[in-house]
Amino acid sequence: MLTFLGGISNCREIVALCLLKHFGFDDLYKLLGRYLDFRFTRRGNAVCSYDVSFETGLYEAMQQVYGIRLVHLRSVDEIYQAIREQRYPVIRVNSFYMPYMTVYYQKHHVYHYIIADDHDEATGKTRVFDDLLSFYDRLDGKIWEEAAQWGDLDAFVFDLQQTAKPDEAGWQDFLRQQSERLYRDYLSESTESVGGSSLLSCRDEIVDWDRLDCEKRNQRVELLLRELVSIPYLRRGFSRYAEMVHGQGRFTQEAVALANDWQVLFNTFIRQIYMDHSCIPEITDKLRRIHEQERRLVQANYDFFH
Repeated sequence: MLTFLGGISNCREIVALCLLKHFGFDDLYKLLGRYLDFRFTRRGNAVCSYDVSFETGLYEAMQQVYGIRLVHLRSVDEIYQAIREQRYPVIRVNSFYMPYMTVYYQKHHVYHYIIADDHDEATGKTRVFDDLLSFYDRLDGKIWEEAAQWGDLDAFVFDLQQTAKPDEAGWQDFLRQQSERLYRDYLSESTESVGGSSLLSCRDEIVDWDRLDCEKRNQRVELLLRELVSIPYLRRGFSRYAEMVHGQGRFTQEAVALANDWQVLFNTFIRQIYMDHSCIPEITDKLRRIHEQERRLVQANYDFFH
């Protein structure tokens, strides 16, 4: 049986983390040292014309540290074969077709990742695991088949044939490199960077929204909120990294506080849309303070390994 990790990453990476846990890689949280990641890039002058992405390097780290490679599955038949072989295939689905994803079902076309761990040939039902939505139950196989074939099929399994676990020296080398990558990216002054300057660019974008009428302001906040939905999860993942690498000290306490502050900010976005429509100054001030928190953590994490 798979184990819930409690929403510590975005949907594409949480499936990998849950599989790492299942296959006995209990030090997996050490891979999350770049989870203070954020990329915000403006594309032209159109309304809400920007890219938001997260470059955590998790899958590359899995290969570098454990030797785990991905084997991509090319058809639904190959997915069912992987289920029969108990290889726990990861499947990208369109939430529009998944009944338990009530926010999106029959409303919005949004990609999401699940794990299939069993299929009952007699009933035609597949057991599906979804950490972010705390779902672990059976549904008709035809449902996920349709959801998986909306667009190009994206499914894979872990290749565990050449895996290994690093010794202490190997871990220290990886963790040092990871801290250097985060430090370099986050503190870069380029607006294309991961982290700090992108976070400030996002804040500057929102400042201007206070001049708009209520309806337009809320539309833009809602669109941005959809893009930022993964950040509270990623920051909780970073706090797991902090606890495993830095122990129960001030650094971890600040990492936990940061994750909580991102959740408060997320809730403020929701309040702006549905309740109090004058939260833009509060949102931008929270982003400024969060940026300061993250800079301190990035610096402290770098100093810890140097």
